[in-house]
Amino acid sequence: MIESEKRKAGRPPIIDYGGLLFDLYRYRTLTVEQIRQIYFKERENTVYVALHRLKNKGWIDSTCRVNGKGKKVAACYYITEKGLTELIREGKVENPRRAYDNKPEGKKIPYLIDINDLHTDLCHIGFEMIDAREWKEKYHMNRNSLVKAGLRTPDKKEYAVYLFESDVSEQITLPRFKREISDNGQSNRFIIFFKGMQAYSKFKKQLSSEELTKGEMCLLPYKFGRRLLGDFPTQVQFVNLFTKYGQVKINDFSNTITNGFSEYILMKKGEEAYICNYLLGNEVALYYLSKYTYDRFQRDGRKVYVFYSITVNRFTNQNFQEVFREHYPHVEFIGV
Repeated sequence: MIESEKRKAGRPPIIDYGGLLFDLYRYRTLTVEQIRQIYFKERENTVYVALHRLKNKGWIDSTCRVNGKGKKVAACYYITEKGLTELIREGKVENPRRAYDNKPEGKKIPYLIDINDLHTDLCHIGFEMIDAREWKEKYHMNRNSLVKAGLRTPDKKEYAVYLFESDVSEQITLPRFKREISDNGQSNRFIIFFKGMQAYSKFKKQLSSEELTKGEMCLLPYKFGRRLLGDFPTQVQFVNLFTKYGQVKINDFSNTITNGFSEYILMKKGEEAYICNYLLGNEVALYYLSKYTYDRFQRDGRKVYVFYSITVNRFTNQNFQEVFREHYPHVEFIGV
């Protein structure tokens, strides 16, 4: 039986063995550091006690993450057949995958750990990461699809998550990605993480207006992007930020051209202006903003405030502000 060790006087469990075992099943592998952050916070010694106990029971085993130079850099844990049997016996898993199929392959371990960092960083604030296999099954996608995971926010918005390395192929991988997102069966919201400026530049070069008709397509640096998602888990945090600059209300959409780039209107200095939220690098918002030309602004009367992340802008080295400033004098940028 999977039991949690409890504190005295009925306090919450010190070690949630069932939750840990289920996470190892669902996400296939976690490093010691990831397990510590999710379950033990600063209690570093406790994580080794828990892992030692589960390993002694035969419920988990370990392997090593190997870097690009073939050097072992981190221990990774995964669930065994015996551990999966225990989860099934306790009713924690329905229609289980075989433990053999669930064991991470050596070449897949690095990207599994990278994407599981997303779960590690965000699970405590209400995000739920959906394993790539679950996501592909849900949307009837090919098992070889490039999507790395699904992400459900605390306010229940779902995103398909992609991660591109610096050496991503412009001839093979990116065209595959473009075909993949054209499949209307998948979510129309995407978060694309990049490891390095080179991958970002290649992606932007291939991006066309056809791909920008989706609901959201957020382009983010891998490490800082995770932090940014944690800072803005729901619309509430965005609105709280916007409110520092004036009174905020929901867009009435009397001008339908603004639907694609503005959910809110800001009252500032006695004037109403549309808010374009580009804090998460949503390229769809900029695409639709480009259609709000100066002629349309003159008919509408509302200017636009574009909120963007200064840190992300440094990473991407974009000059999008200059492009808009030249042809869109009614658009103002606010760096955060």
